[in-house]
Parts: sequence; C-alpha cells; structure tokens
Amino acid sequence: MIRNTSIDTLLVGGLAGILSAACSSVVVREDNSSDSVSATGSTGSGGAGVGSTVVAASTAGPGGSPDTSTASTGTGEPPAPDEAVTYQITPGHTGALETDTLLPPLTTRWTLDLGAHVSYPLIASGRVFVTVGSPKVSAKLYAFDLKTGATDWGPIELDGKHAASYAAYENGRVFTINFNGELRGYKASTGEMLWSTVLKSNMGAFTSAPVALGGAVFITGGPGADAMFTVSEADGALVRTYVAPTPDAWNPPAVSSKGAYFACSYGYVRGEDTTNGSPFWIADQSYVSVDGNNGIVFDDRLYINEGPASDALVFDAMTGETVGTFDKDATVAFHAGRGFFASGSTLEARSIPSMTSIWKLATGDTIATTPIVVNGRVYLAGTSGTLAAIDEQSGTPVWSQDLNLGPSVGFLGDNDSPRSALAAGGGALVVPWGNHLVALW
Repeated sequence: MIRNTSIDTLLVGGLAGILSAACSSVVVREDNSSDSVSATGSTGSGGAGVGSTVVAASTAGPGGSPDTSTASTGTGEPPAPDEAVTYQITPGHTGALETDTLLPPLTTRWTLDLGAHVSYPLIASGRVFVTVGSPKVSAKLYAFDLKTGATDWGPIELDGKHAASYAAYENGRVFTINFNGELRGYKASTGEMLWSTVLKSNMGAFTSAPVALGGAVFITGGPGADAMFTVSEADGALVRTYVAPTPDAWNPPAVSSKGAYFACSYGYVRGEDTTNGSPFWIADQSYVSVDGNNGIVFDDRLYINEGPASDALVFDAMTGETVGTFDKDATVAFHAGRGFFASGSTLEARSIPSMTSIWKLATGDTIATTPIVVNGRVYLAGTSGTLAAIDEQSGTPVWSQDLNLGPSVGFLGDNDSPRSALAAGGGALVVPWGNHLVALW
C-alpha cells in the first residue's frame, strides 16, 4: 500500500559525497557472481569512428543469444520486460523496466568514446544500439555487444541535412529516422538495411524519437513540420498520415496497447486507435508542450510536459478530459503506481493518480537526466557527472559513482546533436554522456 505521508527531505550536499555517506548506513545486496574484469579491456572491431578502446570490459555479464529474427511479426506483443526499445525505455516513455536483474552496487564494465554526441541507447537481444551526431560529425548508427562493448556492426551513415537522428526497436529490427525524414529499417543482428521510406512534411525537419509497436512505426515531424505518420515495420509502406491544423514543434509519440498519442507545442493533442488511426479525442489547448519534452502514457493517463500557464497537463488517455496537472519543469518516470518527478536538484515520489507526495529527496546537485526505474531503484545523474540509485519505496540513496567524464554537456539535443537519456536492459545500466557510452552492472 502506498503511504500518503512525506518523508523528511534528505541530503543537502552533492550527489557524490552525500550519497556515498548515505550508503554506509544502507544495506545493499552484493554481487556474488564470479565475473572477472579485464585490466586492459578489449577493442571494438569493425567500428571505424570509435575514438577509443573499450575500458574495463567484463568477461561475463548480461546479454543474450544473438538475435536471428529477420522481420517484424506485427503481433502487437509488448517489448520484453528487460529491453529498452525507444526514448525512456518503453513505447509509452515511462522510463521503467518491469523485470530486470540490475541491482547496485554497480561497476563500470566498458566505456567507449564515439567521437560525437550519443543518443539514448536501445538495449535488446544482447546488443546496444545508438545513433550519434555532432555539428562536424554526420549521423551514424552503431550496434555494440552488451557484454563486452565490442562493435557488432556499424557505423552506418544515416545521412540527413543535420546530424540529429533517432532509433526504435521491435522484433529483431532497428528503425531510424534522420533529420530529413528518411525512415529506415535494419536487421538488428547484422545491420543489413531492409527498406527506406522518405516521409514528406512541410519543413522536412524530423527531430523526435520514433516508437515501434505492434508491427508499426509511429513518428512525428519536427519544428515546422505538420504531420503524424504510421509506417509498416515489414516493408516501410506508409500506412497513414495525418496533418494537424496547428503545425509546430512535435513531441515524440507515446504509444500503448490501447492507443497512440501525439502533441505539438501550440494547442494540439490527439489520441487515436493504433489499428485504424481514428481519433479517440482531440484536445485544443492554448499551449500544451515545448520542443524537447515528451508525452508519457501510464495507467490510462497521458502526461504532457508544459501547460497553458504554469502547470503541465494530465489527460484521461481514453476520453481526452483534463484530469490533473504537475510541474511543467519536471521530468518524470512512472512505475507501480508512483511517479518520480525530477526538477532542479529534487527528486520526488508521488502516488498516482492522486499526486500525493510520498517522499522527497534533495540531491544537492542539479539533476541532468530524466529518471529511470529498474528493479526497485530509481537511477539518475547529476550535472557534475555522478550516477546515483535511490530506493523506489523509501527515497533512501543506496549507491553512487562518479563517471569521471566531466560535467554534463546536455541531454535534450538539437538539430545536430541527438537527445540522450539513461537506459537499462539485459541486466545492465547504459549511460550516454556527451561523446561517451558507458555500461555498468
């Protein structure tokens, strides 16, 4: 049962020092596996453009058998409970894994310098997939072995006028969208391109993460664009498109088994049936979202960052009725009847849907990432470069580690730098940090 009382605000110093002190009085389960760690690491093969060798690669760890699937089944089944398949892990962007073995204390297993800003990772079938790009480095797609950091395949040039590019995964395929609206399907096991489709919109600017679910890819145009697209995973055929009456900056679509949800900056929010595109509802608000934020669908409610005044909006996902508000500046993850709201240097757990505060934690360091929730722990990183894990139930810090990669260089991205976020899956936490990609377990 969720407690409706608030635990006193904890901690006043930085994440690194304070969480270390807090951990001394907290019981944490130790990893008693016999995994060994290479002192020299291993070098990723076939990865032209990888700026450094793999550091501290473990000889054992998470992962799975190679993915041999060659096509999307279109079954509509949800992703595996320990896969990260799009921005904020799930098609609904909840930022939570239902089942995974990850448990702190964690150890850095490998680190890669990819020479350009790294996107949010996808984690599936024992691989990590990322897109990279910077003002002087074109958009590329990589696949790495989750256990060792070795390059499975790539880099693959994704082209586009600007270097921002994004990816999603389902049923053995990786789907990428570049700035110009070219959507591609790749075989996840080999990197073989299976099809390419160019989506047409007003300005041709695509800067939102795609979502793949149930045999379809859902994608919105970016700033100045004017359409929502649904594309077949099997062959890239355009299933349908919808032109909104108020074109502007679009959020990544949020998709569940019950519907797909789209929102743009100036007044348009739409919930639709994923099978035929017919709208459940359309909400007309004076201002519902800003570029760089996203919609989240959780327990039949749609959460949209930013609102018409000082608050962000919560909609009933099936009717479109406005049923609540929350801090427009907060980034959020949801799990097991709770929302974890990060704003400034504060992480707060609230009961959902009542929004009653359960606990509040002052970290002492500005939170750089949207939180994620894995195996009873909330993970986040501060701008100083320190990762931390917080107990989901009590708000007690249980682990922290300095990445030793310097301060944050930003996670929202722009036309030439893809959006980043933490991800977890296969028993690992994978962290993009500027040009670096780090795996821990």
